[in-house]
Amino acid sequence: MITDILDGYLARKWGLVSVIGAFLDPLADKLMVTATLIMLVPLGWLPGWLVALLICRELTITALRTIAVSEGLVLKASLWGKYKTASQATALGFLLWHHPTKLFWIIDIDAHACGIALIYVALGFSLWSGWLYLSQFFAHVSNNSMSSES
Repeated sequence: MITDILDGYLARKWGLVSVIGAFLDPLADKLMVTATLIMLVPLGWLPGWLVALLICRELTITALRTIAVSEGLVLKASLWGKYKTASQATALGFLLWHHPTKLFWIIDIDAHACGIALIYVALGFSLWSGWLYLSQFFAHVSNNSMSSES
């Protein structure tokens, strides 16, 4: 995920942004996150219901964005969506680290507990940002149907 951030930064800085890159980059991100979430369930490191909820939200918002484009609306990534992504990425890092360790050889860190706490934060951001995207979409559709009836 760190290389993804660097890749996006360099693409924008050097003007190498393309339509295919704008499509493939978030797709690759979602596939990587989804695969990681799913693989943590049989290990007992994440509850299945939480993973299902996160994946359902991603599928719903991806589908909503596709429909929104046909309605002339672009649902850009919101700040809350960015918080979701950052907390989810950090949570997955801790969950993959998993084992207790010492930070700077002084402070005991339970990486799994940190990951669990952060994945619940990510779930909150995920549900909230999803609600905002849905609200924005339905407000747009409602306004367009009212103006077409006039």
